[in-house]
Amino acid sequence: MFKHVHLVRIASCFQAAYRSSTTNDQTTIDANSSSLQCVQKLRDSTRMEFSNALAYLLSALLHNDQNARLRLFKDSKNDLVEKDIPGLAWVCAAAITPVLGAAFKSDLSASELINTTFLPIINNGYHRPSSTLESTLGAVGFILQNNPIALNHVDHKKTITEIIEICEKIAVSRQDSFTQKTRESGTRVIGFLSGNIDSNEGEDSFKLAIASLNRFGEGPPQQELQLTVGEAIVDAIMGSHAFSKRDFYLLDADEITLAARLQNEKSLEIVNERIVDFINKTLADKKINKNQHFRRAELVWLLVAVQNFGKWRAEGLNNGDLLSAVQEAFADGLTENDDFSQDISSKGMGVVYGLADQTLRKKLVESLMTTLTEGKRSEAKVQEDTKIFAKSEMGTTPTGEKLTTYKELLTLASDLNQPDLVYKFMQLARHNAIWNSKMGA
Repeated sequence: MFKHVHLVRIASCFQAAYRSSTTNDQTTIDANSSSLQCVQKLRDSTRMEFSNALAYLLSALLHNDQNARLRLFKDSKNDLVEKDIPGLAWVCAAAITPVLGAAFKSDLSASELINTTFLPIINNGYHRPSSTLESTLGAVGFILQNNPIALNHVDHKKTITEIIEICEKIAVSRQDSFTQKTRESGTRVIGFLSGNIDSNEGEDSFKLAIASLNRFGEGPPQQELQLTVGEAIVDAIMGSHAFSKRDFYLLDADEITLAARLQNEKSLEIVNERIVDFINKTLADKKINKNQHFRRAELVWLLVAVQNFGKWRAEGLNNGDLLSAVQEAFADGLTENDDFSQDISSKGMGVVYGLADQTLRKKLVESLMTTLTEGKRSEAKVQEDTKIFAKSEMGTTPTGEKLTTYKELLTLASDLNQPDLVYKFMQLARHNAIWNSKMGA
């Protein structure tokens, strides 16, 4: 299946390259045959990632063929409602969502499709979970991702509110009948519903979305889901300009800054204010929150936010006091009595260190070394003799001494006059399978 995903993406890359290099709507490939194959595979698909990639390819192949889009959309919508074929939600989404500069005029808009067809399926799926629920949530996400103005707060406030409420219920439900992909898709939809940052109505949608995502920490402990929540928070902060809403085949998020993405001083100011406000509120809550699972979730959100906005060079993070406070939160996370919190915290401290200038780095290292030797909480204090590596796992010092405890690592870093090595030691010590599979080492 993963091989098929890659093949579909390669085909989409060729379509994107072709469409961006010509203004001629007439294509030299047999788009009809390829479209039919896409439709058939989407009908039968039960894999979220494959369906998402295939829906994009289908829309790219249809491009400006109005008749084919309309016919496919109407037939698929009717069969979805009457026959409950899960994959048809993706076909509907692909047909009604043009990509690569195409357009589609239909009697039924994307907002009406979501409100009259998809939302009832989602509400019904909450009470009777099924593969159709998972596909429909994925299809809604596809529409919102590729058509940021599909739902605006002025005309669709009630629909937006209902979707956020039901997606939140699904994601934090303790029912085992909801798949992980269903929960993740619902979470991403909430993030996508944060509206246009250039309007007051968009601010209302943002507040609804961010409040909902913050409540995820109160739900059952779902470590993997919190990574998706962090990504959704980043999307919500960015609103209609979220990097997740870019065309992945035309724009690489690693090659563009926040300022270049927004291209508007007012929008840039709003996003930077949102970044700082989110971090400060999360830091403040983490200090007083007695729920360990909530604190763990907040560590994940902080890491995802700082890592992404740091990569995009957000001005809001050019603040030594803010970065120091974030490091303090991660250092405090090292004293939590679960491996996952410690994994996230050590990863986060490395990210913060990478964002700091030379002067701040020196202060961060001094603060970290103090924290590691003195501890932050008496019940989970990190002692000098606390072992973080097994014997012989890291070899020995130049004098033949073992490297197993914090004290030995701190001593070596000091002897080598490279205190920043402490960060690298910690990242080696704190690897977690969940983190590596979701976000990379």
